[in-house]
Amino acid sequence: MFNITADENITVTVFVKIAGTLNAYTAFPVDSLDGYYIVASYERPEEHVSELTVVATEPETHFNLHPYSKVTIRGHEDWPATTQFGRGIGGWATYQTHNSFMGGHLQEVTDKPLIGFVGTHRASAEYGWAQSLDQLHPLVSLGTKYAAVPVAGNHLRNIFRIVPVWENTNITWISGHHSNGSYTHKSFTLNSGHVLDLTFDSKEVGQIEGSKPFLLLHHIELGTSVMDTALVTVPTAEQFTRQPFTFSTYELPGIKVDTYITTLAPCKFLEQIYLIKNMAASGSALDFEKTFGIDDGLEYCGSNRQLESGVYTIGLYPDSPSEAVYSAILYGKTTSGVFAYILASELNQVTCSVKDSEPTLCHPPTVPIQPASSTIQTSTVTSTGVTFETSTAPNKNKSAPSGAVIGAVVAVTVIIVAGLAVLGFCLFRYYRRRCWKHSGDNLEGKPMVYVLL
Repeated sequence: MFNITADENITVTVFVKIAGTLNAYTAFPVDSLDGYYIVASYERPEEHVSELTVVATEPETHFNLHPYSKVTIRGHEDWPATTQFGRGIGGWATYQTHNSFMGGHLQEVTDKPLIGFVGTHRASAEYGWAQSLDQLHPLVSLGTKYAAVPVAGNHLRNIFRIVPVWENTNITWISGHHSNGSYTHKSFTLNSGHVLDLTFDSKEVGQIEGSKPFLLLHHIELGTSVMDTALVTVPTAEQFTRQPFTFSTYELPGIKVDTYITTLAPCKFLEQIYLIKNMAASGSALDFEKTFGIDDGLEYCGSNRQLESGVYTIGLYPDSPSEAVYSAILYGKTTSGVFAYILASELNQVTCSVKDSEPTLCHPPTVPIQPASSTIQTSTVTSTGVTFETSTAPNKNKSAPSGAVIGAVVAVTVIIVAGLAVLGFCLFRYYRRRCWKHSGDNLEGKPMVYVLL
């Protein structure tokens, strides 16, 4: 682990190339790190393994994982997956599963910031070891509104995975072309330990909303026989930004890299986004080739285009309305590798606080996380229907529901407050009657107002 500092605002993107595979992720500023994360990944068949690596950023850091799938600790396979680790700066631990991380809870017990990386890999002499990689987003940064735009390109498959945090999270998904009546509108109720996979046409934009904050992953597969995968956490609409960003395409010596950019914004502000290719003396403005959702009655729209190699700046026009915001994701692929990372967004805090497994929403009511149900469900949604796969959750949290404890505490608190209110009223009546028995506005030589205070 190493630190990067600058005297101006910068963004840091990490690229990883192993043999023919590609990976990339956007590194978060230190101030955006947290001690509570929801861990999710996308599983692959055969010999694929999903891994979570947790890194401490401060001395005497203590953390543990509460998974919803069968998880082992790398190098300590005989230890319980919920074992608490103590690590110093740069110390780490790695968890593995042959399924996927289904929204397990990673928590630093003393609220110190952690860094977490999740991905899926396979051992392959032909294509290398790494296949997908992304940095975990803190729980407090998850939102309730997302817009999903599949990346276009030959031999690419897009899957969007919804990972709920709270019990009874109501999900609404709208996708398709409303103008001609060819669209999909579905609703689902998900619980902790469940995931829902969505797929739709590459020329559509999907609008996904939840009754409570949730995590949305974009999983990309390259090749009819999958050679490489990419994983990127989709920015929530609550984190759209007004900031401009300068970036460059990723180049490999002797290898062609096809680069794509996807932008998302409220439909009425989509045309306020500019993209400029920076030249030696000047820049040239570029148009986006496709716009999705603008005529389909959606709140959020998306557009994408392929980019030539070079340096670009993306942002909002100076005269755009103050409420105009956007986000952007950059994708790249070669004949054997694919990568994706967030290009433009704000890592704002959407959930106000998280403590003892009880996140507090910034808007009431407060909703505690409930233990997972006895089964894990993976749902795959396509235009043809829904398929459910169910398996037993081996690491179910068997502790008593926190809602019952909270209810008892609230009840006792209400009783105490009510008793104090009655006592205070009686004392007020008693002193007021005593005041009336004395002439004038003074009691024992002091003004009445001071006596009552």
